[in-house]
Amino acid sequence: MTSTTARWRLLVLALALALMAAACGGDDGDDDASASASGSGTAEEDGATGTTAADSADAADGGEDAAPAGDAFPATITDAGGNEFSFDEAPVIGCAWYGCTESLAEMGIPVHAAILTADEVDSVFYSPMGAPEHVIEDFTNPEEWAATEVDVLVTRLPANPNLDALAEQVAPVFFLHYPAFSGFDEGTSDLTGVEAYYENYRLLGELTGRPDAGEAAIERYETFLANLAAAAPEGRAESTLSVMFDGDGYLILGPDNPFCDSLVTAGFGTCVGEAAGAQINAEQFLEYDPDYIFYGGFGTTYENRPADPVFDQLAAVQDGQIVNSDGNRHYCCSTRGLIASITEFVAKTAPETGIEAPPADHNAYDPSTNPLAG
Repeated sequence: MTSTTARWRLLVLALALALMAAACGGDDGDDDASASASGSGTAEEDGATGTTAADSADAADGGEDAAPAGDAFPATITDAGGNEFSFDEAPVIGCAWYGCTESLAEMGIPVHAAILTADEVDSVFYSPMGAPEHVIEDFTNPEEWAATEVDVLVTRLPANPNLDALAEQVAPVFFLHYPAFSGFDEGTSDLTGVEAYYENYRLLGELTGRPDAGEAAIERYETFLANLAAAAPEGRAESTLSVMFDGDGYLILGPDNPFCDSLVTAGFGTCVGEAAGAQINAEQFLEYDPDYIFYGGFGTTYENRPADPVFDQLAAVQDGQIVNSDGNRHYCCSTRGLIASITEFVAKTAPETGIEAPPADHNAYDPSTNPLAG
């Protein structure tokens, strides 16, 4: 049913491995492995349209509120890597990256097969409409994937020849965009900022025959940012900040990252640094001296950071404008994750807005319930 014009490759997430090595290896490490490898889920509520989870499920099956997927096929679709696919009908999708998981969750479209941990299978964040029919334990195992009978595996750039076996033995690999993290990934998407995630919604909309669901997810996030901008304290847009990971050095996200890009639009400051992210030396970070620091994730805290005389000189540390991140959705993998992490950052650094932080465990959080998203 499916044909391709190129040889497809799956990938291993270089960033996640770098972050795990540098940032700590807490109990969210499964996300990192999957940030190259897994995911599944569907949205409990489509905030842009106000539909319930049940309505979204009906729409995904061609309900009265959605154009039937069959109307979109046969189709030829070009993925984020420029690879061309031809489908006679909507393919059965296996998510091989959490960005696929989260994006389809936000679109209200179930996933047939995916990698999820035991905590995530019934999570309202990843699987608000129920677990996928097939949950993969070892994403590198072709036999396990083959049993799911998926037509396409969806992951993110860059390609990795070490995982060609999945493409050869299971199904062609369809690439989504992943905004580059300088210093970590080579050959990632040329799209930066939140636009990379928007384009993923459009690609998944093509794959599923549900472009309306993709556009609705984009509209919902833009509503979220617009409402944040309306609530931003006066002068906050001129502030600087840094998203800083745990470790002996200074591993930060830069202004091109979707989290930082979104905060500029929302009027909550500009991330220091260059490009999308990098490891920099202490002296350079002291020169940046951001007003706010969003620290850690993966269960780490700045209070437990190894002794560092430069760190103690930072204005954000001295002024008490450094806050710990409860989760790790600030660096990956969709607007669904960003709604959680940005809401947390704003709630902790601008309590005068009255915005409440989401649960510390993002598995227990459904972003469609966020009032800022409409």
